Amino acid sequence: MSVKDKALQNVLNILSALKCEYKIITLDGQEHGELVVVPAKSKRGKARRPIGTFSNYIRPFLEPMKVGDVAVLPFAHFDGGDLQSNVTSQANHKWGRGSYKTCITGDAVEILRIN
Repeated sequence: MSVKDKALQNVLNILSALKCEYKIITLDGQEHGELVVVPAKSKRGKARRPIGTFSNYIRPFLEPMKVGDVAVLPFAHFDGGDLQSNVTSQANHKWGRGSYKTCITGDAVEILRIN
């Protein structure tokens, strides 16, 4: 029996003496203990659109903007609220909080860069 095997057996004996529930899986795939291991659930749901869809649409409108400029982003195939949310997120990341104003007008999102 190797040193690692003796150490593992010692740990197993201690955990059993403490009446702990455990599951130990060694590098070679051996499992010890009765605890059932459940895979972690993803915190995110399935994306409705491929990653980058909004940013690829919005970026060309925001890139050339200077203080005082207004950009009008047509809804295209997006929901107005979703588009406005993504516009504000990108503007906040690009210029900082409070440096823009947005609103939905008709079938477009307008953004005014204020500083």
